[in-house]
Amino acid sequence: MLPANAQPRQALRPPPVAIASAAAAADVKLYWEKAWMAATALTVILVIRLLEVYAPLAALHPAVLGVFASVSVLLVRTPGKAWNTALRDRQLRATLFYCVIICLNVPFGLWRGGSMPTVNALPYLIALTVVMLLVQPKRQDLDRLMNWTVIFGGVFAAYTALIARTRFDVVGGARLSTYGSYDSNDLASMMSMLMLLAIGMAMRTRGRWRLAALGCLTIMFVVFVKTGSRGGVVAFALATSVLLLGQNIRRFVVLVLALGIALPAAWTFGPRTFRVRTMSLFTIEQDYTYTSHQGRIEIWKRGLGYFAESPILGVGPNNFPVRDGAALTQMGIPGSWLTAHNTYVQAMVEVGIFGIGGLLYMLYRAARDALPLYRPRSRGPTKLHRPEILAALISFATAAFFLSHAYSYLLFYAVGLCALARRVRAAEMAGATSALPRPVAQAPSRVLGRGRPAFRPRHAAIPPHRP
Repeated sequence: MLPANAQPRQALRPPPVAIASAAAAADVKLYWEKAWMAATALTVILVIRLLEVYAPLAALHPAVLGVFASVSVLLVRTPGKAWNTALRDRQLRATLFYCVIICLNVPFGLWRGGSMPTVNALPYLIALTVVMLLVQPKRQDLDRLMNWTVIFGGVFAAYTALIARTRFDVVGGARLSTYGSYDSNDLASMMSMLMLLAIGMAMRTRGRWRLAALGCLTIMFVVFVKTGSRGGVVAFALATSVLLLGQNIRRFVVLVLALGIALPAAWTFGPRTFRVRTMSLFTIEQDYTYTSHQGRIEIWKRGLGYFAESPILGVGPNNFPVRDGAALTQMGIPGSWLTAHNTYVQAMVEVGIFGIGGLLYMLYRAARDALPLYRPRSRGPTKLHRPEILAALISFATAAFFLSHAYSYLLFYAVGLCALARRVRAAEMAGATSALPRPVAQAPSRVLGRGRPAFRPRHAAIPPHRP
């Protein structure tokens, strides 16, 4: 019989957290190791739109073929347990909620036919998110996805710079655009996100990969400057500040010196459009943005009024121009069918309060996923440091304030990348936790009578017995 002051003997098992962590670490092996290639292919087709550089390829429907091929291969290669884990992901649930709200607003829209292109794009948006969640949660695969996204983005930027399409604006003049889905402002938004990923790639790689990152970064910066996008300038400036604050001292100094060279060079040798439009940010009250009914401020004011008229059910996906055109006609200004030029106003007006709530929740979840990878860790079970992911999300969220991107592929790529980064960090923490020494039990002895514990960790020193 044990003495009264003896502690009860504990079972020979690790704590529940260690058991769950070990199971999570083992799940990494269930994923197909080449899934990052499928995610990269969809990113190139849907987000970067690289295949739009050759118009005859549109007849092959590359988006349909890409989604079908990627999902089919993953269905064959990826076990059901990995699929179940991906389909239960909280970011995917938020994405599905947002897509359901979009669909529910279609029957109540002003023009159902105008909503159908958005509804038809939802399966591709969901497929992009699912495929990114099926990437093996390892930092090597996360880095491969981002690195190849940067490289293909650089190829797209090089083609855009060589085969330039020029459009003229009321402020500044000529601006670089594309022949495909992206106008000047959309192109600047994508270039801003990709430049931040390229900076991160250049900071963590060496040799040929670093040279490739720097080359792509240079080309994308040239294209970015030629777009003359004021919203892109604001987004890149804010996101770059976020990226700088997430670095250690050495990298902070290196990036500041690089920016100190690149920004004056862009201002000196860049096109006149870039300088004129950037300087107009400091005199925005005199710009058409404030003074014209086609300016963003007036459009946003009218949009808030439309939302107040129907806060629960919106006017329908992609129907903001219909509602605004009718309002302007009543004001005696016919012929103006303007988009919202603000993702958040667009979501409020087109899909109502539940739609804007779903959109903001997606961005909130993405920010929470990317934040643990933002600051460099000096201690802890994992040292995964990827501040460029949060910076890219900030860039999109800022540029979205000036663009109608409520159903954009850039949105779903940004939140999917953040979700994948969170899964990679969780897997690494699970592996580090499961590798810790486990407590072991010791047989009862006379030591128990003196109030000492019945077991100690295997690595703990046992004090000598005193008679």
